Amino acid sequence: MIRCVRADRASFKTVYFRPGMNILLATRTKESSAKDSTNGSGKSTLVDIIHFCLGGSITRGKGLGKQHLLDWTFTLDLDVAGETVSVSRNTKDPRKVLVEGDYSGSSVAPKRDKATGNMALSVPQWTKVLGTLMFGLGEDEYDTE
Repeated sequence: MIRCVRADRASFKTVYFRPGMNILLATRTKESSAKDSTNGSGKSTLVDIIHFCLGGSITRGKGLGKQHLLDWTFTLDLDVAGETVSVSRNTKDPRKVLVEGDYSGSSVAPKRDKATGNMALSVPQWTKVLGTLMFGLGEDEYDTE
């Protein structure tokens, strides 16, 4: 279960999830006209952030790869194998996945990142952890670095 999505900037409003189905809606006010839309309210960006934190890539100049989001760190708190873990990725250095929490059921061990002091994995290692602990994929089903 995804518990929350957050970022390292005060302008980002943390999004919390509850057990069960969560629906992301953008609302219009009473003052909204028929021409007003909910475009630009962040629905797709939230999905992009979740995808990025789970190991997805970003394209320079598009979505999370836009200049105004350069050097933002996004964090996803989620349950992995019954434990809550936090995974963070920075748009300036997307090859590194910072992790906090217990996922000892995986054979992939993080290493301490010299720059931040946090525990880190590569993206292929992180997706291997997710595949192993969330979907029961075997070691031979991965091609890691």
